[in-house]
Amino acid sequence: MYGRGWIVVLLGWLIMAPCTLGVADEILANAQAREQISITVYNNNLALIRDQRKINLPKGVTTLAWQEVATQIRPETAHLRSVDAQLPLSVLEQNYHFDLLTRQKLLEKFTGKQVTVIKTNPITGEEQSALAQILSTDNQDVVLRMGDRIETTIPGRIVYPEIPKDIRAQPTLTVMLSNPHAAQRSIVLNYLTGGLSWQANYVGELNALNDHVDLAGWVTLTNQSGAAYQNAQFQLISGAPNQVNISRNRPVMAKYGRAETMVAMADSAPAFAQESLFEYHLYTLERTATLLENQSKQLALFGTAHVPVKKELVLHGYPALHKGVVVPQEEKPTAYLVFINDKEANLGMPLPQGVVRLYTADGQGRAQFIGEDRIAHTAAKAEVRLRLGSVYDVTAQRRRTKFEIIPKHVLSNGAVEAAYDIALQNGKSEPVTLFVKEQIPANGRITEASLPYTMEQAGMAVWEVIIPAEGKTVLHYGLFAPQG
Repeated sequence: MYGRGWIVVLLGWLIMAPCTLGVADEILANAQAREQISITVYNNNLALIRDQRKINLPKGVTTLAWQEVATQIRPETAHLRSVDAQLPLSVLEQNYHFDLLTRQKLLEKFTGKQVTVIKTNPITGEEQSALAQILSTDNQDVVLRMGDRIETTIPGRIVYPEIPKDIRAQPTLTVMLSNPHAAQRSIVLNYLTGGLSWQANYVGELNALNDHVDLAGWVTLTNQSGAAYQNAQFQLISGAPNQVNISRNRPVMAKYGRAETMVAMADSAPAFAQESLFEYHLYTLERTATLLENQSKQLALFGTAHVPVKKELVLHGYPALHKGVVVPQEEKPTAYLVFINDKEANLGMPLPQGVVRLYTADGQGRAQFIGEDRIAHTAAKAEVRLRLGSVYDVTAQRRRTKFEIIPKHVLSNGAVEAAYDIALQNGKSEPVTLFVKEQIPANGRITEASLPYTMEQAGMAVWEVIIPAEGKTVLHYGLFAPQG
């Protein structure tokens, strides 16, 4: 009867033939026929694949089986064209086949049909074969008719006579096309797929004086699209093109077995060129790279030293205090690191959204993590503010010294008059500058203040307070806030 390797040999022939006749005289085109591939990856789990392959096409109408496409392909976006505009192709029909060849799928396709069961004598090692009919299968639980008996356990291994024509060894897009001349043609398939994404991450090392940072940007590419991309040209779009929300009932396919995500070693040497594209930014990797299935790869975006930064300590107020809520007993300021994304700071390129992680060296020169923050897409010359964490040695004690409600019969819609003392304590051995930012209600105004202030923006009063070393400064202010 049929040997153990029969199905395997046939599958290998299907996969390895780069351009040859296959099912129903299809012309097969797999990755071995590939000339080049370029991929544009977007932030929102989307990528545009441009796959160019060289294929021998006969004259007339034929069916091309384009193998090894992404399993998360959006078939309605597929577009096939000839590279040579003088020899166009006419596409008549295209189909995406995602019914893949698996053990379970073979059992399903041969339900009601006859197969061969081979079992081995455990003593002699002799193989014996018998015909069987598959009556039913449910999640690989099989019911067989063998002669005059019913078996619910497979007494050996099953050998199938053929591969069903309506299932494929791998995801395949078939295209019926009309070719005016028989020739070897370079053909490009463009399509959108899910399962590919990228994100930016930044790592900075702050110097001992807290006034400069060495900053490196990294791009992390993640591939869960169901295909591997060898020696591909990668481009990244920073921005979010609008997509129509279309329901897709096609299930996402996965290979049997345990899939593991591998993290590749970070590549060296920044090699991304940046340009504007419509209302987005496009980053092009100026070399090819390989991204395997179920793999994350880090690529250097840029690296720059001595970026001037400024540390700011900020105490944020509580707008709800002016409505009579309980005053907090102790408040902690927040530490920020601020820099300008311009050429003077050794930067100046648009920064994609991502997480910035900062480190600084301790007394023994060991790097210590001091905080992280997420930045939005940041244009050139824009300010970057990184919130790192709470300040340890500077505290604030707030006390409400006045809270009076002016009723509506006295003033239309009523109002509130309130006053606060904020005691700022510095435990450091040197003076610190603290920015106190208080949210003033709409149409409200400050009626008194013990220190000068500015209105940073609508409804935000800002005091720049210098607290002496191991000392204390009390800020007092009052406000009037209409209600309603």
